[in-house]
Amino acid sequence: MARRRRRCRVLVVCIYVSWFLSACNSQAGKAGEVTRKCFSQNNTDRPGRDFYGMPIEKLTYEDCCTACLKNALCKALVYNEDNRRCWFKHDAPPPSPLANHISAILEDSQEPVIICPSDFETSTYIDMHTIELTWSLPSVSDNSGSVNLSVSHERGSNFSIGVTTVSYIAEDPFGNTAYCWFNVTVKEQNCVNDHDLDTEKMIPSET
Repeated sequence: MARRRRRCRVLVVCIYVSWFLSACNSQAGKAGEVTRKCFSQNNTDRPGRDFYGMPIEKLTYEDCCTACLKNALCKALVYNEDNRRCWFKHDAPPPSPLANHISAILEDSQEPVIICPSDFETSTYIDMHTIELTWSLPSVSDNSGSVNLSVSHERGSNFSIGVTTVSYIAEDPFGNTAYCWFNVTVKEQNCVNDHDLDTEKMIPSET
């Protein structure tokens, strides 16, 4: 009778441990899920951060990308189109131009860097109501080498008297975003200024 109880206890403990490890692995898998894809750039290298033992010889670019995607430690790659060599990268070094090379990053959590122009102000005559304005584009960079810009007000738009906030959003191919904004102030200006009045005084009257 004692042996049966011990066997039952051992069996229950084994089942519980098996279920616990399975549940932990399942939750860890869900928590660690990251969307991975090869975002490629032609004629581009990413020097440094190579895996030990690289390159891999005689692969197509598609095979290079597929192999990197299957390796959780591979964050980027470089492929030489001339000799069909493939380098895996531990992270995504900055891109640099290099003919007949394809670089790709597979996952990215780094936000773009965006710097907007400074606030500025101008004036328009009261009876005109609006004024057409333009400005310099923001300075934008990202480790992917590609950024999409969207803006609340396009350059060359008409602005009314008052303060308007112009907002920019920078988004990289992996959905990481960064924001910046600046204020445009349009002030009222009288239709006739002092110089115009002086000029009118100099015009001779008709006799």
